[in-house]
Amino acid sequence: MAIGFLATGIVYIVTRKKSGLGGDIANAIILGLFGIVGLANSDKVYQDLLVWIILGFIIGFGFLIWHIITNKINNNSNMKNQTQASNYSSNQEFNSMPTRSQYRQRRNHK
Repeated sequence: MAIGFLATGIVYIVTRKKSGLGGDIANAIILGLFGIVGLANSDKVYQDLLVWIILGFIIGFGFLIWHIITNKINNNSNMKNQTQASNYSSNQEFNSMPTRSQYRQRRNHK
C-alpha cells in the first residue's frame, strides 16, 4: 500500500495542472489494485493494513468522483458563457471594428 500511495502521489503531482481525468482514473486504478492485493494479504498479523486500504479507496475514488462533478459544473458554466458570448457577438452594434470601406461609406454618408 505504501508503494501505491507513493505512485499515486507522483501521478497527482505530475497531472495537477491538467484539466482531464487521466490522472484521477490512473490513481483510482492504482489504489484499487493495491487495495485488492492488500485485502488478499491482510490477516490477523496486518490488521492495521485495513485502515490504509480503506483510506486508499476513499482517496482514489473520492478524488475521481470529485473531479468528475467539478468538471461537469465547469463545462455547464462554460457552455452558458459561450451562449452569452454568441448572443453578444450577434448584436450588430458590438461587432468588430469596421473595415476601411465601411468607414468611408459612413463618413461620406453623413
